Amino acid sequence: MNTEKISCTDEEIAYVKNLSLSQLASSLGYTVVKTGAYYHLKEMDSLVIYNDRTWNRWSSKGNNRLVATCKF
Repeated sequence: MNTEKISCTDEEIAYVKNLSLSQLASSLGYTVVKTGAYYHLKEMDSLVIYNDRTWNRWSSKGNNRLVATCKF
């Protein structure tokens, strides 16, 4: 197991906190689709982006349960 710590500057942390998740996904080659108040990816519709700062990934197994959440 790698236990190496990664240090980030305050500027790097501020940059990441201000990232637009929909723009990031688009720059990575995904097709971002806005549906109502949220975004999803055409290639991966189980990933939902809320308010451009929070994402959830849903699983089709187990009654569509929430698998992961990340908030910037």
